[in-house]
Amino acid sequence: MPLLDRGERSHCARDDGRRGDAEERDLPAEPACQCCGTSFSVPHMERGADADGIENPAYCKWCYDQGTFAYETMDDVIETSAPYLMEATGMSLDEAVSFMGALLPTLDHWRREDNDRS
Repeated sequence: MPLLDRGERSHCARDDGRRGDAEERDLPAEPACQCCGTSFSVPHMERGADADGIENPAYCKWCYDQGTFAYETMDDVIETSAPYLMEATGMSLDEAVSFMGALLPTLDHWRREDNDRS
């Protein structure tokens, strides 16, 4: 059974049939999770929630739930998400890892993490 048929998340920034590195792909101009980069237009992409249960519009529930982030590092996100991206786009593993490696550092969560370490 395909991964996406289970109603699980898809870490596809855009399924436009194109292949290649992140620099070659156009990212959607729509809201996306600021931890994994998945567009909120993808089916089953619910928003995350703060510890008080209030929806947090910046993150999906897969990355941020009840005030807790699911991933400590970008490598954790890539390891979990690359198979979904591969299935949704037809990318190879190397392409998916490269794409996410270029995308994640541009997202607010990881930029903030980098600034906190400085």
